[in-house]
Amino acid sequence: MQLSIPEIESKLSALADVPETLTQRIDLLVELAGLLVNADVDRAAEVNRRVWQLAQQCGYAAGQAHSIRIDGMLRYLAADFPQAQELARRSLELFVKLKDTSGQARSLSLMSNIHFKQGDFSNALELNLKALRIREQLGDRTGIGQCWNNIGICYERTGDYAKALEYYQKSLELKQETGDIRGQANSLLNIGGIHRNHKRYDEARRCYQQSQELFSQCGDVCGQAYSLTNIGEVCQEDGQYREALDHYGRAAELCRKGKDPHGEMIVLLNMAGVHRRMGELPQALEYNRQGIDMAVEIDDPYYQAEGQLDLGEIYTAMGNTTLACETLRRAMDAAVALESQELIMRALHDLAGAYGAAGQQELAAQYLRRAEQIERDMAGDRGGPGDRVR
Repeated sequence: MQLSIPEIESKLSALADVPETLTQRIDLLVELAGLLVNADVDRAAEVNRRVWQLAQQCGYAAGQAHSIRIDGMLRYLAADFPQAQELARRSLELFVKLKDTSGQARSLSLMSNIHFKQGDFSNALELNLKALRIREQLGDRTGIGQCWNNIGICYERTGDYAKALEYYQKSLELKQETGDIRGQANSLLNIGGIHRNHKRYDEARRCYQQSQELFSQCGDVCGQAYSLTNIGEVCQEDGQYREALDHYGRAAELCRKGKDPHGEMIVLLNMAGVHRRMGELPQALEYNRQGIDMAVEIDDPYYQAEGQLDLGEIYTAMGNTTLACETLRRAMDAAVALESQELIMRALHDLAGAYGAAGQQELAAQYLRRAEQIERDMAGDRGGPGDRVR
């Protein structure tokens, strides 16, 4: 069973600070940094710097490879996908030289996440399947559960919800067997997402509420906030806008408590969306700008682009098509720089809508044709139904 952050910290405190325990200390610091990546990015970076220093000090090649991999994870979270991919590739090469199959599986999983975020779902699925085969050979049940979860996300994104649900359920059952509470909470979030996609809102809410309770059990404040955010999104889709705002407000408080600006940024952008649906456009504009400001503050270009797309839609709804088109063209440029096919496709759709509202039907049709071509290309890459990633 995977150790928790406090358990790793306790083991580190108990280790004698002598040369004989240095590699053991580095291994524990690697695990600590990996857990902190999803809980406290700044501290994860600090711990990883220590891993690199100690690994270089004693010539521990495995520690250096893991430090490079974790750097890649941090760049991935900062939406610097080209640099993240390079670091993941470098770590994989080192793990291959070291014949460290466990490390190879971790690097492959990171590479799959990056491909997924860039809209390359077929390669994301292939890399996850490679990681799964390694983890099955190692008998790594925790890793197998994570791979099943990631494979389920890929299938969900390509529209094969039955296979996605199958892998999510398998992942949940394995995590229940291994006592992985946080993992169970994450699987329930994904299962809730399948129900939500099929508008089974009661089932989705039950899954999200269970995940919130499990995150509470393991003291994961940020996880609780994420569960509340998902409940808010269900309420939003179901037309329960005031209830959605209530859940988003509670999620924002937990994000601030857990020092999770990324989570708070998502909540702010979601709140802007609710106010837009309610026709409260000045409030939507205010929350959207706060969300974009936070995306700039934490240097997240992906959500900066997504926030700009939302902003363009708000301007279109307000009838300010000139400002809408200017904003959406900037968002389009950002999406191209990120090489995100999903964001590019959305920008093209939004531009078609904005130019159509401005009465420029020929230009609107051109943007729409480009969006539809990308959608066809992406469908071709996936091989159709049957053939997402954390």
